[in-house]
Amino acid sequence: MKNILFRVDASNFLGSGHVYRCLELQKILQSKKKYKIEFLTADLTGNLISFLKKKKIKVNINKLNLKLKKSNFRNKKNILAFENLDIIKTKKFLSSNKQNILILDSKYLSSRWEKNIRPLVDHLLVINNYHEKKRHYCDTLFDPNLLSIGKNINKNQQILDPRKFIIFYKKKIKKKKDNKFFRVLINFGSLDSKNLTLRVLKILNKLNNKELVNKIKFIFISGKLNKNFTKIKKICEKKKNYLCFKHIENFRNKLNSINLSIGSSGHSFVEKLLMEIPTLIITSNSLQKSFARSINKKKLGIYLGHFNKIKDYEIEKQIISFINNKKNYFKLKKNIKKFIANTENNYKNWQSYISKI
Repeated sequence: MKNILFRVDASNFLGSGHVYRCLELQKILQSKKKYKIEFLTADLTGNLISFLKKKKIKVNINKLNLKLKKSNFRNKKNILAFENLDIIKTKKFLSSNKQNILILDSKYLSSRWEKNIRPLVDHLLVINNYHEKKRHYCDTLFDPNLLSIGKNINKNQQILDPRKFIIFYKKKIKKKKDNKFFRVLINFGSLDSKNLTLRVLKILNKLNNKELVNKIKFIFISGKLNKNFTKIKKICEKKKNYLCFKHIENFRNKLNSINLSIGSSGHSFVEKLLMEIPTLIITSNSLQKSFARSINKKKLGIYLGHFNKIKDYEIEKQIISFINNKKNYFKLKKNIKKFIANTENNYKNWQSYISKI
């Protein structure tokens, strides 16, 4: 039996997308019951250690004892200190816990970390967005960007085609139909550092077209780390057709009745896309922009703009226009279905690839 270790973090400045992505891959691999799978994560503020334990996952903790905030990670010295300490702790863990495959999914652990850790495992697989701009010291690279494989600047590594290796554990869920309401989901991930959920809520709250609004049910799902949840909830409670939830564990079950989504192009976008839900995208950081443009170009979603460039009246105009124009809506749905038809075997591809390592 092969040992597989996920090295991944969540925190009140990183969000939880990396952990949820690794959980999806863990489900895909565990379904074959051929592997002993564990997680290794740092004790950052806002971690999901207790959540992972509830999922009956073996969690190992790199005790760094660093009280880091988002502002600390704007300083390169602090990032380096975090990485150096994590290298020491990870080496110590691996010295007494043999791992065949290590899967790294981290924003702040760089090629330096990879270079130090790679000799200690049989195979290092790195999940990293925008790999074209970075050099890596690993055996396999996977860029979760769904739309293209990109260029390989790392000659000795294999790059997995993201169109064949989508991280999505496809559990069959029957789509619920609600003929009375057109259901719109507003969700900007677990952290929502740019307060976009609250911003979109306030925009929708000002809509004057009562006939249109009365036919729509707006569902706001606020992430676990969203500081504005109380404000969002208070506004929603005053509206009959507004529903508000905080951190739904069975997020995918909630998606089965959604007709349209408003959100960013982060990890949850992939879930929405594969559940055949068209999304109006507002990007919340610069790393999301190139992916959002690709989505828009391939007609798999509509990119409204970057959070600090697009005005509120433009967001309102685009939302009303898209909901009113059903032709555009069904065109987008058709494109998404066509795209999904080519991704049916993604979980089998992952199982096959890992088994051959």
